[in-house]
Amino acid sequence: MKDNTKLFYNLTAKQTADEWYSNDLLMPSIKEFVSLFGESPKILDLGCGTGHESMRLSSIGAKVTGIDFSEECIKTAKQRCKECSFKLMNFEYIDTKLGNFDGIFACASLIHISDKFFEPLIKKIVKILNKNGYFLMIVQDGTGINEKWSNFEIDGENVRRTLYCRNKEFILKASENAGLKFIKEGYLDNSLYEQNWRSYLFMKIL
Repeated sequence: MKDNTKLFYNLTAKQTADEWYSNDLLMPSIKEFVSLFGESPKILDLGCGTGHESMRLSSIGAKVTGIDFSEECIKTAKQRCKECSFKLMNFEYIDTKLGNFDGIFACASLIHISDKFFEPLIKKIVKILNKNGYFLMIVQDGTGINEKWSNFEIDGENVRRTLYCRNKEFILKASENAGLKFIKEGYLDNSLYEQNWRSYLFMKIL
């Protein structure tokens, strides 16, 4: 089946917003991340979806820009999270025109990037991260494609949004090659950890 990740997120934007704007499961992880910065850090929410975690980042003092390639997600984010700035953009093509950031938050977005393009994307991320800036990624542990979470039936239509799993060794090697220093595994709620989600915190050293 042909991958159609954008279609998946366009079709599920309302459902996702209804579920996650009221779900604070990631709030402890976000507080841990934002605590690394001084007052009003400039944060990029990379693959922000409907803006639910952008909203939480903003609620504890961050100045947030969110980017996503789903038209419906960005439309929903602009409607429901007016305190943040949102741009329709495929994060695979980010460059310095977007600006520079003190921190970059990527929750369940890099899971849609294949191994071939993972390290090149991290290098692009490093270019827009300020010196000594922090990058937090929340990803799926493992190897290969998680087929269970890649194929869906939505309104009678089969939709594939390929989900790539990666082990810690692969992620650390690619990130260090790109100019990041691994700091630690970030906090995640046990319910997420048990589903093989992992949080990795890095700092820019170049």
